[in-house]
Amino acid sequence: MTREDIKDVQNAFRASTVRSLEAGYEWLELHFAHGYLGHSFYSPLSSKRTDEYGGSFENRIQFIIETTRAAREVWPERLPFTARLSCSDWVEGAGQ
Repeated sequence: MTREDIKDVQNAFRASTVRSLEAGYEWLELHFAHGYLGHSFYSPLSSKRTDEYGGSFENRIQFIIETTRAAREVWPERLPFTARLSCSDWVEGAGQ
């Protein structure tokens, strides 16, 4: 994904957050776990990027942080807001 593609996806997350709120949902969970797009950024097994979204753990989680912030900006603080993460790839030696 290019930087522009990433911003487009983050804007889509933001827009879908607004639609969810307008539809009457009272709980938002962003799904960044096991094989979903966010996971492909932060997993050291799948992330082979060499730009600001790859390499170190801090860089690999940047997509999730930015995407969460985009959604959080439009989701009311009075309503639950969660994110689902896979905190292990269950592969020995595949840590940070």
